[in-house]
Amino acid sequence: MPRLVKVDLAVLLGRLPDDRLSLPGWGSASASAWRALLRSVPTDRRAFESRYEKDWGETIARLAVHCRQPHPLRHDKLYGRLAVLLLTMLALDHSQRYRSYRGGRADAPGGGATGIGHDCASLCRPLLTMPPVRAALLELYEPANDQAAAQEWAAIDPATLAFHRHGTTSFIVSGARRGVSQGARRRFALKCLLLPYLEIPTIERATRGYLARYQRDEDGLRHLARLWASSDSWVLMDFVPGRTLAERLADEPPPRPGDPLRIDLLERYGGALFDALRELDGVGLTHQDLSPSNIIVAESPDGAGRVTMTLLDLGANYLYAQALPGDSGPDLPFVAPEVRRDGAGARADLYSLGQLLVLLGTGAPADRGIVPDDFYAETPLMARFLEDLLDADPARRLRLFRPERTSPLYEQLGRWFTEELTALRAAYAERVRPARADVRDNLLGLFHPFSGAPRRQRRLLAVRRAQRSYAEHRKNMRLRWLLGWSLLSATLSYLGGLLVLTYLLRELGLDFGGPALSVAQRVTGTGPDGIPFLDRLRAADYPVPDPRHNLLILAVGFTFVLVCAKYYQGLFAGLTPLVTGRRAGRLSVLAVAAEVAMRATVVASPVAIALPVVVERRWWLICVASGMTLVMFCNAVISGYARAVLRRARAAGLSTVPATVPGVQKYTSWLAGNVLYAFVLWLLAPLLYYGILQDTPVYLVAVIIANVPLMYLIKCGMEAVGIRVGLGRACLAAERLATIPEPESGPAPEHRPADDPVSPGMPVSAAAVAAD
Repeated sequence: MPRLVKVDLAVLLGRLPDDRLSLPGWGSASASAWRALLRSVPTDRRAFESRYEKDWGETIARLAVHCRQPHPLRHDKLYGRLAVLLLTMLALDHSQRYRSYRGGRADAPGGGATGIGHDCASLCRPLLTMPPVRAALLELYEPANDQAAAQEWAAIDPATLAFHRHGTTSFIVSGARRGVSQGARRRFALKCLLLPYLEIPTIERATRGYLARYQRDEDGLRHLARLWASSDSWVLMDFVPGRTLAERLADEPPPRPGDPLRIDLLERYGGALFDALRELDGVGLTHQDLSPSNIIVAESPDGAGRVTMTLLDLGANYLYAQALPGDSGPDLPFVAPEVRRDGAGARADLYSLGQLLVLLGTGAPADRGIVPDDFYAETPLMARFLEDLLDADPARRLRLFRPERTSPLYEQLGRWFTEELTALRAAYAERVRPARADVRDNLLGLFHPFSGAPRRQRRLLAVRRAQRSYAEHRKNMRLRWLLGWSLLSATLSYLGGLLVLTYLLRELGLDFGGPALSVAQRVTGTGPDGIPFLDRLRAADYPVPDPRHNLLILAVGFTFVLVCAKYYQGLFAGLTPLVTGRRAGRLSVLAVAAEVAMRATVVASPVAIALPVVVERRWWLICVASGMTLVMFCNAVISGYARAVLRRARAAGLSTVPATVPGVQKYTSWLAGNVLYAFVLWLLAPLLYYGILQDTPVYLVAVIIANVPLMYLIKCGMEAVGIRVGLGRACLAAERLATIPEPESGPAPEHRPADDPVSPGMPVSAAAVAAD
C-alpha cells in the first residue's frame, strides 16, 4: 500500500530553491490532493507574498527553471503536475496584469496568445507539447459526477492538446477528438478555468451551468461556437480559427492623412458584427461581454474579401460582474454600466455594440460612453446613431431609432447602420485625400469659403432619398430645408462677390463686363462704363470711378463676402435647432429663435454688403456696425440655446452629453469680442460719417485685417470645426431630450416595460430578462 504524502503548497515553496527539488512520493499522490494544492494558490500577488513570504515573480521563475527541460525531475507524473502549477501561476499573473491594465486602444492586450508579462512561445506552448503535462492536465481537470461531461472528456485525444491563449480567468487549450467524423477529426477549444478561482462560488456555478444556459442546437449557426460540454472547471466547445478583433485592429494600417474617421473599418467589420448579433438575437441570447477580445474574425470562405465574426465567452465577465477584484482592464469600456453595477442587463449588448463601432471608427472606445468629436466634425450622422446606443441608462437606448416589434432587432439596426454609414461616406467624400496629403493641403482648405457644405448637403439628400429611413423620418432629417438654405447662402455669396468684383474692375479701368452686360447696357441706354439698373441707385455724392477712396471700401466688401459665407457654411449649414420639437417649453422657444438667427444671416449679410457698394459708400461703417450687431445677437441667441440644452441634458442625467463641451464654450467666448467690436464700430460710425474723423483709410485697413486673419481664418476657419461639434452635440441632446418621458416617483424599474419597442417579438430581450 503506497505511503500517503501530504501535498502542500507551503512545503513545495520551501523546497523550490533546491535545483534538485526532491519531493519523494509527490508524484504518486492522488489527483484530488493536487487539485486541492492548485486551488490553494492565492489569486493575488500580495496575498501570495504575505502568506508564504515568497516573491511571486521569483517563484514563477524557479518553477520555470524546473519545467523548461523535457524531464528535469525523476518522475514524469510529478513533472506534469508541476508544469500545470506553473501554467496556473502564469495565467494568474496574466490575469492580474490584465485586470490592472488601463487604456482600451485597439492594440491593447485583449487576451492574445502571448501573455502579459511573459512570452507564451517560450513557456506555455512548450509545456503542452510534453506528454506528462498533457496527462496531468487531463487528470487534474477530469470531471466528477457528470456522465455527459465525462464521456466528452474521455473522447479527447491527449496527443493533440496544445496551448492556445490566455483568458481573464482561464487558459485555453486546443485539441481534437479521437476518431474521425465525416472524414475529419473535430477540433475543440478547451477553456480551463484556473482552479484557484473555484473558491469563488459564483464562478464555479457559472462554469458548471454554462452548457445548459448557452447551448443552442439550431442548424446552420455561423457566428456562435457550438458547445460540447461544461463542468465545474472547464468548458468544451468548437475550435474557432482566426484572430481576435483586438489583434486584427492592432495590425490594421494607420489611417491616411486627412481621414477623420476609419470609414473603411466601419464598412469592413461593421456589417459582420451585425450579422453575428442577428444570429445571437435569433437564438434568444445576449452576450453581456461583447468586447474585441471575445470576437474571432476570419476571412469569409467566399473569397470576396469580407470577414465573418464568431462570438465567444457569452455571459458577464467575472471581473466586471464584481466576482473578481479589480476595476480596470482593456475590455472595461465595452462593458455596459448595468453589467458593471448589477452583473447583467437585457440591453447591455446595445451599449457594447456602440463602443465597438466607435472603436472601429476612431481606434479607441468612447471615453465614458461619450461619442468622440470626430463623428460630429462634418455632420452628426453616425453620432446620432451611436448616441442612441451608448446611453448609460438602458431605458434611454434606442429612443430615436425605434425598432418595429415585428422584425428582428439587429436586422433593423444593421439596416440603419448601413444607411448612416452610406450617408457618412457621402458627407466625407471631399475629405478623402491622396496618401501624400500634407499640412499644406489642409491649410488650403481654410481658403474654401463654402467649406464644402452645399456639395455635402446635396450628396446627403441624393443618398437619403434612396433610403427607407428618409421616407420614414423625412421631417426629422430636414435635409431639403438645410440644402435650400445652404444653396441660397452660396448663391448670394457668389452674387455678392461678383458684384464687388465688377465694381472693382471698373474702378481699375479694366474690362468688367461680358456679352450679357453689353446687351443690357445697349437695351437700357447705359454707357459702356455704366452698370444697368444699379447705377441709378447710386447716391449723387458717390463718384465713380474714384479708386483712391473706393478701392478700400470694395476690398472691405469682398472680405465680408468671404467671412459671411464661411460663417454660415462652416458653422450652421448642417445643423438645425428645430429638432428640439414643440413640447420642450422654453427650449422650443429658444430653438425657434436660434433657427431664425442662423438663417437671418444668410439674407441680411448680402444686403449689408451691397448697400455701401451700390448706393452710398459713406454707409460702409454703418453697414459694418449693423452686420456686426446682427452677428452678435445671432451668436448670443444660438449660444444661449446651446447652453440651455446642455444644462437641461445634464439635469436630466443624459450620459451622452459630456460635462464640458469645449466647442460651445469657445463659441460663447466670442460674445465678449462681438460686443466690444460692435461698440467700437458704432462709436466710430457717426464720427467718420460726418467727417469728424479724417483717417477713413486707416479704419478700412483695420477692418480688413480684422476680417481676414481673425474672423475668416481663425474664428470661422480653424475654430469652426470645434464649434460645429459643440452645436451638433447640443442639437442631438435636444432631440434626445424630447424622447425622454417625464420621471415618475420612485426608482426606475430595472428591466424594460412591456410596451418597450425592443422587447415584444425580440427573443434576446425575453431570454435576457429571464436569465437575470
